[in-house]
Amino acid sequence: MVPAVPHFSAAYEVDRPIADVFEWHRDTRNAAAISPPSLRVEQVEGRFPVEQGDRVRLVVHQRGNPIRQRWLVRIAEMRSPTLIVDEMVEGPFARWRHEHCFRDLGGGRTRVTDRVTWALPLGLHVVAGPIAGRLLSATFAHRQRRSRDLLEAGR
Repeated sequence: MVPAVPHFSAAYEVDRPIADVFEWHRDTRNAAAISPPSLRVEQVEGRFPVEQGDRVRLVVHQRGNPIRQRWLVRIAEMRSPTLIVDEMVEGPFARWRHEHCFRDLGGGRTRVTDRVTWALPLGLHVVAGPIAGRLLSATFAHRQRRSRDLLEAGR
């Protein structure tokens, strides 16, 4: 039996047209503005707005850990204005695929769904998997609230 791959999904709605929401997400520097204090994105390097195939480097600081994590993600797929997929090339996860899905709700409203498939390095999942899952859920709840606030403020 093949073990299930951990995944996470959450959605929110925002009062902005789908094209605006899609373009806002193409500027991955926004990751710093929406990151929670417990898992702060301190630095984002790359080309903005991103295109399919681009790589983005991030420096991430987890509260209580003196070591900064270095992440390298690749924009694996992009379909304007409905989908952006980033995948981890280097970083703390053995597997990370984040799908940003956008759906036009009409009337200038958009539904944003974050779908993440992830796995920790060998052996860590049994010990730290449940903790990582809770951290992921809390992180995305914060990110989605901040994204909605910033998008609706027109930033």
